[in-house]
Amino acid sequence: MKTSLMYVLCTALILSACGAEKSADGVRIVTDTVNVTEQAYTLTLRVPQIKGLNDSATQTDVNDRLKKIVDDAKTGFLNEIKDIVIEPGDDTKSGLTVDYKAGTFSQDILSIVLEASPYMAGAAHPNHVSVSFVYDVATKKEIAFTDLFNTNAKYLERLSTLTIEQLIAESKKKGTFYAQKEQTIRQGAGPKAENFRTFSIENGSIVLTFDPYQVGPYAEGTQTVTLSRAQITDVLSNYGRKLLSETEKKS
Repeated sequence: MKTSLMYVLCTALILSACGAEKSADGVRIVTDTVNVTEQAYTLTLRVPQIKGLNDSATQTDVNDRLKKIVDDAKTGFLNEIKDIVIEPGDDTKSGLTVDYKAGTFSQDILSIVLEASPYMAGAAHPNHVSVSFVYDVATKKEIAFTDLFNTNAKYLERLSTLTIEQLIAESKKKGTFYAQKEQTIRQGAGPKAENFRTFSIENGSIVLTFDPYQVGPYAEGTQTVTLSRAQITDVLSNYGRKLLSETEKKS
């Protein structure tokens, strides 16, 4: 059967997905959406793009970085499926979906979490991998998680303790808690840097994202934990305190 290819590129304002229309200082996020259908796979890619930054060169840099995250996910997916053999008459397709959730976006800081959901033909379900993009507009640099904390403080231990407490409490509230799950939570949110690789900054807080399986079964999906500035102020760096304070909404 002849391979069919549909390529659609459109731009639209994010309303429900991002939870915001436009920042107070004119920054907004639009989505470049790419849909591709081939014989063996499909792609549905929602690429966040920033509009309204005062510095056009910085805006171009940001958008190039965001596009590269999605392009890297696409390249990795296509490399993984290239050896999958599709039997004649088998309509099962592999697929990749990329979406995102915006935290803070302003003339000062941009914070977005992108999620790639690859599905390999024959698998029971898609996988989910999240990636952080946190950017300081003034310095024109991506913000690393370690930048937010005092390296002399035992911040991983503090984050781990607070995160484990919150996850266990939430699981008990939902009635989904059991002994084996506690072990998974303690391992997936233990005091190791790799456990806190996906984060965003929202309203003066750090939001931690945990992919399926990291702190619970696949059926519970991606989970998040929000830590306020007040909870972690003593382990934050001066830069971290400044950043969270500036992004906190004032009533």
